[in-house]
Amino acid sequence: MNGDCREQERSRVFLENSIEKLLAEVDAYALGEDGLTGVEAMDAFFEIQITRDKLKAFVDLYPASGGGAPLRYESVRERFREMGVEALLEESLAEAVQRCNDEGKVQHRVPAAQGISPEQSREATLQILFPQEREREPLGGNDEGAIDYRDKGEIFAVQPGDVLAILDPAVDGIPGRDIFGNVIDVPPAKQMLFRAGEGVVSEDGRHFVAARKGQPLFSGSEVSVKPVVVIPGDVDYGSGNVVFEGSVIVRGNVLEDFRVEAGVDVEIFGNVESAFVRAGRDLHVHGGILGEKADADAKGRLTARFVEGGHAGADGDVTVVSHLLHAEVFSCGTVEVQGRKGILGGIVVARDRIDAVSAGSTMGTRTHLVSGVDFRVREQLGVLDGRIKKLQDLVAKISEVVKRSAAKFLQGGQIRLPQEMQVKMDLLMQHYNTAVKDMNLLQDERTLLRNRMERTVKSAGFIKVKNRVFPGVLVEIRGVKKEIKDELRFISFYLDPDTGELVTGIYG
Repeated sequence: MNGDCREQERSRVFLENSIEKLLAEVDAYALGEDGLTGVEAMDAFFEIQITRDKLKAFVDLYPASGGGAPLRYESVRERFREMGVEALLEESLAEAVQRCNDEGKVQHRVPAAQGISPEQSREATLQILFPQEREREPLGGNDEGAIDYRDKGEIFAVQPGDVLAILDPAVDGIPGRDIFGNVIDVPPAKQMLFRAGEGVVSEDGRHFVAARKGQPLFSGSEVSVKPVVVIPGDVDYGSGNVVFEGSVIVRGNVLEDFRVEAGVDVEIFGNVESAFVRAGRDLHVHGGILGEKADADAKGRLTARFVEGGHAGADGDVTVVSHLLHAEVFSCGTVEVQGRKGILGGIVVARDRIDAVSAGSTMGTRTHLVSGVDFRVREQLGVLDGRIKKLQDLVAKISEVVKRSAAKFLQGGQIRLPQEMQVKMDLLMQHYNTAVKDMNLLQDERTLLRNRMERTVKSAGFIKVKNRVFPGVLVEIRGVKKEIKDELRFISFYLDPDTGELVTGIYG
């Protein structure tokens, strides 16, 4: 134990002596006879950095040591001149050189040159000061409730003098200049083409103001105000049919065999009773659509309290507050039936989704639910098929006539027709060639439409029933059908992506 202690003590003494000796050697090297350090003298120097965009230059200044020469501002400035730098910050650079020499400290990242940053062009901006998409409030009442005729309507209207839009025109940017004097160009601003449409004025080209009362519309490169026609009561013999380019509000009903056609929105506070209604955008029926001859169609959304018999279709979503009864309802979006009565008979076709509280009835009412089908394209295909069939029949008839003529007037291996018959045959062949050409074009169009429908419905198709699906309901998704034999509850129908089979899941 004592031996270990003595060994540790010898190690400690040896280490102390070694450190003292090393320090003495360093002192002897560092101090010369004249009292100055023995380190070699080093002149002051500097390093220049230029940013990637060439808009700024910085310099690091290092002071002299060991009696070396100090920095000279003229040397720093001359180096920048040799590099071609023009935008030198001479005053601040000179001050930094002086500080470096006086304080003997490194001056890091001293701003030495500054270019002029370009001002980027400002694109035109447009403020639309009226709502373009209107969220429909739920219709008042319940499934059995009365219609609230006090409702003043949902079509948004403006008054003369209302500012509809403000255009902040584009502003061209200002070129910059880098520290070498080179011009930094900026692309010119992209102007916005925007103009006042009918019913709108703009004196300064910036503020667009309503010139009349009506419904504001923004479409592409213009804003306009379409007038709104209000029918205070029913559309009947007193009012006649209503065909209008703007929007139409009907405070009462649209009676049997009358029609309402609008270029924009239609709002009806009563019922559509075996009548014809077309909306260029949204159709909102506070009452119901009823009667076998009822035909209501919207290029936007369609909302109604109920649909009983007849036809209702929309390019957008269809929302029915109460129920559907033996009706034909079509949508290129979603069909939603909110009331507890649900869908009682008829056919419902939706490209994306059908969502109902119930479907069918205890009486086994035939109800067909179809999803994953674009009914607009299907209608177009039906029209094309009809036209193609007519052309095919025409071509076949002409071919038969030519065949019979050849058999009857064949002489010496050639068909020899009487002169007056030859003229008619030539005309008939012209019709034949035209029919074949048109038929080929229609067949190509049909192929394009089919391909388009396949693309749009490739992943679409969903049917949800919150409460009960009764026996007798036929469910169809993208052509795959399933007839319901037993009552189902809280269920969803969709296609299995792997097998392509129609499967069920929990409502959600």
